[in-house]
Amino acid sequence: MQAVRRLRAPAVFVVLAASLAGVWTTSVGGIRRADEPSVRAHDSELLAETRLTASQIARWIADARSSLSSTATALGPWTGGGAQLPRARTVLDQGTGLFDGGMLVVDNRGQVVATATQLAALDRQLRPSPAVAAALEGRNGASDLIEDPLLRVVQVALTAPLEDGRGSVTGALVGYSRVPDGTLRARLVAAQSALGHAVFVVTTGSTVLDGTGDAPPSIRHADADVRLPATRASHGGDAGLVRYHGEAGVALQATYATLPDGWSLVMPRPVSTLSVTGRRATSAAGVALAVVLAGSFAAIMALLVLVRSRTARVEETKRAFLAIAGHELRTPLTVMKGFTDLLVTRWDKVPDESRRSILETISFQVRNLEHLVERLLLGAQLEAGVSPSISHEVVELRPLLAATAAHHGAISPSHTFVVDAPAGLDACADRKALDHVLTNLVENAVKYSPNGGVVTLRATSTARDRVLVEVEDEGIGLPTDLDSIFEKFVQREAVDTRVHDEGGVGLGLYIVRTLVDDMGGSVRAERRTPQGARMVVSLPRTVTARRRLRRRRAGPPSP
Repeated sequence: MQAVRRLRAPAVFVVLAASLAGVWTTSVGGIRRADEPSVRAHDSELLAETRLTASQIARWIADARSSLSSTATALGPWTGGGAQLPRARTVLDQGTGLFDGGMLVVDNRGQVVATATQLAALDRQLRPSPAVAAALEGRNGASDLIEDPLLRVVQVALTAPLEDGRGSVTGALVGYSRVPDGTLRARLVAAQSALGHAVFVVTTGSTVLDGTGDAPPSIRHADADVRLPATRASHGGDAGLVRYHGEAGVALQATYATLPDGWSLVMPRPVSTLSVTGRRATSAAGVALAVVLAGSFAAIMALLVLVRSRTARVEETKRAFLAIAGHELRTPLTVMKGFTDLLVTRWDKVPDESRRSILETISFQVRNLEHLVERLLLGAQLEAGVSPSISHEVVELRPLLAATAAHHGAISPSHTFVVDAPAGLDACADRKALDHVLTNLVENAVKYSPNGGVVTLRATSTARDRVLVEVEDEGIGLPTDLDSIFEKFVQREAVDTRVHDEGGVGLGLYIVRTLVDDMGGSVRAERRTPQGARMVVSLPRTVTARRRLRRRRAGPPSP
């Protein structure tokens, strides 16, 4: 008996270890797997922002290059003779355009020989610059940040060689964009104001030009915060993302992109301000496990029984909830926080037009968040059996379909909305609930039609005193299991192709099915050929038809 008692403690520890292993596998592993898609989606959004901003800066460089080439052509074969100089100033004045800092011509010794009117004070020896030196060597496409010690300003300079018509380089054409108020810097400031985080351009000489609204701006040599991503960008390619430690060991995540002329675009952000990662989710789960360890062994065993009996359900709900909390709710909050912080700290430095744009963006995100929370609350009420009060009245369908189409046509201009319903066709339904059903179905059709197309709202009557209300789209289609899309936290496949930023929580069709059931109807999903989906809602035309349906569903009366 004593030997048996000695064996009980090791057996308890073995069972406890096995229990903890099971909890770790189901909870922590599930959290990490659920969080990884959200992290990948968030990183994709950051890369998309970087590519868009880089394309805007690259477009400015391309336009400036085109202006430089046109001016060089207008100057003609350049010999630097006295006869060319009087006309040169007129040509340079006409070619300024994007070069708001002016244009000038230097000879092959670096001496300024012709300037635009606004640069007349620069009739002197130009300070040596790698970009000017490259142009005098016959290399096209050079650019640099050049400091002007006389005017005490820094300017973005693009250069091009000038030839005498026989292949000999006789000088260089130089165009300037001012810092801080030039056209290039204006694009950087606008991008940083819109995105709500730092935007840097790094030159081939490792000089950093930022997008803050300060005057004078911060012109500095690349430090550890931008050096690594700038080096990655200089190796070519499209865009990328890197995590590293910057100044003072701060953990950073930066997106980067390659710009013309060997320049780079870098957007660093502290990791602490970004979305929840798998590591942070795992840490939170570890804390939860520590709390579980403090409980009794009986509670742990009871938890294991519950987890084993409902593993599939718990995993599905956990994954769906983390996807919502990790992306759909965080995205509008992140945008609103970034813009409000910008307005609080830099109100006087943000132009009036930018303030209005920022406030409109915040208002749009507030509406998205309100819509998301309302849908979550309604879904929770329906799950708890607290359905909204449903009335049964005669509702004319054509005006209701037309109003829904008009509303979504205003917010989804890339789609065409068609209403196909005869006048005078009625249904026995609750007007508010039916409007909610139509809104959810049309939102779903728009969301999964990323390339636009036609969304059709149709109403027809059947021979059995029923009315069919259909919403058709030309989108990505339906998943294999059609019935599953009406469950909670279920979305169609390939949801990353949706066209609206408000996202989805997988409750829309669940709410549709519940409300339609409460109105005495039914709903089903159908595939369209060659692509697209059709949602069909069946409703009774009269109160009498609804009563017959309810009796049929309830079955024969008890004896």
